[in-house]
Amino acid sequence: MRQRRVVDSEDSGSQCQTSEASNITLVRRNSSSCVRRFFITITVSYCVCLVALKYSRVVQDGIIYLHWIRSPYFRNLSNPSEYGVERARNVYVPGRNGSYLGVWQIAPSTSQVSDKVESNEDFDALLSNGMPIVLYLHGNMGTRGTYHRVDLYQILASLGYHVITLDYAGFGDSPGWPTERGMADDARLVWEWTKMRGDRSRMYVWGHSLGSAATTLLVRQLCDEGQGPDGVVLEAPITSVEDAAMSHPLSLPFRYLPFFRSLFLSSLPEKFNSVSRVGDLTCPILIVHGLLDKIIPIEQGEEMYRAAVSKRSDPSQVYFEVFHEAGHRQIKSFSKLRSILKQFIPRS
Repeated sequence: MRQRRVVDSEDSGSQCQTSEASNITLVRRNSSSCVRRFFITITVSYCVCLVALKYSRVVQDGIIYLHWIRSPYFRNLSNPSEYGVERARNVYVPGRNGSYLGVWQIAPSTSQVSDKVESNEDFDALLSNGMPIVLYLHGNMGTRGTYHRVDLYQILASLGYHVITLDYAGFGDSPGWPTERGMADDARLVWEWTKMRGDRSRMYVWGHSLGSAATTLLVRQLCDEGQGPDGVVLEAPITSVEDAAMSHPLSLPFRYLPFFRSLFLSSLPEKFNSVSRVGDLTCPILIVHGLLDKIIPIEQGEEMYRAAVSKRSDPSQVYFEVFHEAGHRQIKSFSKLRSILKQFIPRS
């Protein structure tokens, strides 16, 4: 009897060991299967992204413009005060094809300007008071009410400048779909709207990031017509959409493919080739760039500067200022910007 119990115990131990070994094998198989499915999913997704980037115009535009991101959300762009912008009005300027463009006009916040700016007539009259006007062309993503842009408007207004800023078609509350040519055409419409009201004031165009491409396209046309602005500010300008894409964090999973630029980026219909246009601008140019910019590296700003002076007999009207501790959106945070602007955009 005792011998049978010993044998039964040994058989039971052997079965437990066999069961444990089977469970370990099953777990390993399941783990291996999960890892395999994970890598297959990643590989397929990677290939789908490449195909979409190559052949889908909607995907291409969505990545370039990021106009579908409307931060901050749940606010009314027709009411600038919801964004902390005072002494400002919202207007809808007639756009292309019967559409309209959402525009903010922000009054200078200096003691020289009356506090009573309420009606549209007040704002219209204010533009002709001789104080400089800055037409601000923002980059991709967000709206005219995005935080870092609002911060810059307030700095410009505190320096005694009028600020006019718009959302291109497809951005913010401006209906439509963005294109490179369309951005410049929209800016031209707002330029003319502003010029009609502020014909006695000096006018400047400020383009940030992707907005620098619209700026060079607009200003080259104005210069060719003999009505260029009094100056241009290019903040963190791009040389082209290809160069910008190769350095942008979103391209990190793809940029090291040997054929990525030649096969995918070079076929993009929108080129944003600012570097080929900036040399044709005849007005004074100020380029400002952050040394720590990881979105648009400072090398692109340097290349824009070289291109800007290449066609000028007098390059002294092109200025390049480096902000050593600034990134892509931080230049506004440095007091150095104020002193630079006071010289480049004098109030009188």
